Amino acid sequence: MSEEKHSVYWIHHSSHEDFYKEGYVGVSNDVTHRIAQHLSACKHTPQNYVESMSKSISNKDFEVNILFEGSEDFCYSKELELRKGRNIGWNRRTGGKGFRSHIDEKVNKAYRRLLNVCKTKGLSVCDDWLGFYGIENFNNFYCEKIKDTKLEIFLPYTGEVAPITVTLKTKKDFIMEMNRNLDFFGDGKLLANCEVAELLGLKPNTLTTQRKRGWSKGKIFLKAWYNGKD
Repeated sequence: MSEEKHSVYWIHHSSHEDFYKEGYVGVSNDVTHRIAQHLSACKHTPQNYVESMSKSISNKDFEVNILFEGSEDFCYSKELELRKGRNIGWNRRTGGKGFRSHIDEKVNKAYRRLLNVCKTKGLSVCDDWLGFYGIENFNNFYCEKIKDTKLEIFLPYTGEVAPITVTLKTKKDFIMEMNRNLDFFGDGKLLANCEVAELLGLKPNTLTTQRKRGWSKGKIFLKAWYNGKD
């Protein structure tokens, strides 16, 4: 399996000529999507950017060039060559993976997966999880809410993805909740098939078979009662 291709991109004003000293240098595996994120973040959280960059992007008075393409490690090494220190051009931080090194690869993958799923499903992402500090903010949320637990992030079906709109559940609980559509006991409480089976002392597959055969609730109760007497 070939490694995913990344690009080193340069966002700059038309008057800029030196990508070592001017403009913004970044790395992405989807430059078009990354530029769209910059546009959104500069509009909603301009304080996270150098003022001249925020102004140029907000006014759409900028150009984008691809400087290098290759593996993720190769591109970050090139970014480090171009941004060897802080506050060079429009970049506030040193290039490369340095400032991200404390972020676990599991969190990195979860963050990239979240952005890709949102893009595929047409979901928007909150400003805190976009822009330069997006992965930092996501990492803080992940470490506080999810890390070292069995919880997973489940996205809303529509709207914006944010800390207050995502659902944190175990996969088992999420699947069970999705399948709670049975008012089996007539009390208005929706239960999943496996929950009804547990209450009756049956195996879920047994209850499923009985329901497919058209057994009435009374017959199912009676059979469960007789089984319970054994």
